[in-house]
Amino acid sequence: MEENVQPIKGTSLWRDAWRRLLKNKLAVFGMVVLAIMIVAVIIAVPAGVLAAIHNNTKWDHLATGFVVLGISVPTFWLALVTILIFAVYLGWLPSIGYTRPQEDFIEFLKHIALPMSVVALNIAASVLRFQRQDFLEQMHQDYVRTARAKGLSERLVLWKHVLRNSLMTTVTVVGLQMAYLSGLITIVESVFNYPGIGYLLLNSIRTRDFIVVQGVVLFMVFLVIIVNLLIDIFYTVLDPRIRYQ
Repeated sequence: MEENVQPIKGTSLWRDAWRRLLKNKLAVFGMVVLAIMIVAVIIAVPAGVLAAIHNNTKWDHLATGFVVLGISVPTFWLALVTILIFAVYLGWLPSIGYTRPQEDFIEFLKHIALPMSVVALNIAASVLRFQRQDFLEQMHQDYVRTARAKGLSERLVLWKHVLRNSLMTTVTVVGLQMAYLSGLITIVESVFNYPGIGYLLLNSIRTRDFIVVQGVVLFMVFLVIIVNLLIDIFYTVLDPRIRYQ
């Protein structure tokens, strides 16, 4: 006796997978990534500039120590330590879960604080390293000596001319960190039980939901491509000499 087996429609499976992906996870993932990048840049750029200006001083040594710790300390271990300190011992922040911003914005900030901080510190360490090095190199360029010879103030030379040219490297590093961030946030969301793209990816792997796995991976690849494209376009803002035909 033959069984009446209904054919599986691949297009409907893809449609359901992307619907599940887009319904709840993309908004969570987008807010986390945006917050991480903003915090990382706010920390890294001023710290890198100050470390370069005050080279071989205590500020430079502090920045170098932060870079070494941020790059060398495993992110999953740092996530566990922050949970132990701020959630278990101090009780300031929740260790797991998620609250929608439209429901309770304060609770949303509390839940996003720990996972965002852990990843942002790691990204900021890498960005700070390159920001400091490139700022130091720019300070010894001929155009800097020319600007000083014209009588421009040191603050104007550093914060307008040197910083703008050094940001080319910073923007490039931020774009490259997007690929690294896609894998890093998967680990952090798993530790904090945060319902984003990374958490969805791990659950889909455990349940062998390969359609969703393929959708998440394709989305992450697409996101990296789009971010790097936007960065290439942003080069024209930092350096008007760059033109794309």
